[in-house]
Amino acid sequence: MADVGFEPNDQPEDYRFTANGYGLAVHALLGDVEAAGELRETAEMAFEASRASDVPKDTEARALHLLQAACYGVLGDRTPDVWRYLRTHALPPEPDEAANWGARVRQSVYRLWLLVLRKDGWADLDAVLAEIVGLREAQKSGEAQFLETSDTPRSDAWQLMASYHLSKAAELLATYSAQGSVAGGFNIREQLQAQFDRSQIACE
Repeated sequence: MADVGFEPNDQPEDYRFTANGYGLAVHALLGDVEAAGELRETAEMAFEASRASDVPKDTEARALHLLQAACYGVLGDRTPDVWRYLRTHALPPEPDEAANWGARVRQSVYRLWLLVLRKDGWADLDAVLAEIVGLREAQKSGEAQFLETSDTPRSDAWQLMASYHLSKAAELLATYSAQGSVAGGFNIREQLQAQFDRSQIACE
């Protein structure tokens, strides 16, 4: 990491603060087509600071930290380093079936995307597809019970919708990575963008 100015030290919390700062800058640059170069450089710095930080021990916080770091790495054109980074850290396990449906879906989405981004052989891609099947089967009972007992069912329903679109995007990318096509189509970018757009709309 020294080549971009990050020397190892004994204060990883400093890197976490730095990563958060670069992360805010990355979000500000997203969508600005004229700032592609600046976005790439800023995302690279966010990735370096994130992977120099301690990984949280809490399962959900750990998943989110790894996922954010990986996304910064991809945006920073450091995909091979993202693979290596994710392969040096154990991914969070599948969510506890006893967890409420909202938490289970959210944590599942984190894990699905970590598997897609790690892409450690066929096993990761197969795991994505298998876990999505399991999630859909559990949805039949888990979703209804969750929304019926929720104090904010409308808000929770929209959050679930956003997560479902992200899980669908992970499924599409895993299938495309394994087969080279999805449902007979080759324009994976358009299909992924459609899911991301729908997820974003659900969050608004």
